[in-house]
Amino acid sequence: MKDAVFGTSKDLRINKATDCGTCGGSGVKPGTKPKTCPTCKGTGTMQMQQESCTSCGGEGHKMEMKTVEVKIPAGVDTGSILRLKGMGSPGSKGGSAGDMFLEIYVEPDRTWTRKGDDLELMSLFH
Repeated sequence: MKDAVFGTSKDLRINKATDCGTCGGSGVKPGTKPKTCPTCKGTGTMQMQQESCTSCGGEGHKMEMKTVEVKIPAGVDTGSILRLKGMGSPGSKGGSAGDMFLEIYVEPDRTWTRKGDDLELMSLFH
């Protein structure tokens, strides 16, 4: 609850798609360049054979565990959504990464309760 009220930073471990270090996200064999299909002009209606990167199998990315620092702003509550710009999966064939969205869950506290935007101190006296 204290972190939700005052804000904090947390390290989050995620399994994230990252650009292939061998081909740089292009999906083709190092030393070659992706080619645009002369028949469909890159619309994807035809398939053209190219030598794929052996490291990523032509996908342009690999899955790996990453630790990302998430800044939790003050005042978040359960159900709040945080947008982490550029932390999502990379675009296909070297495109820029999308955004990641995190839904917040605030654990209940024994001392404080939340009533809308207000905090109430639980009575410690009987």
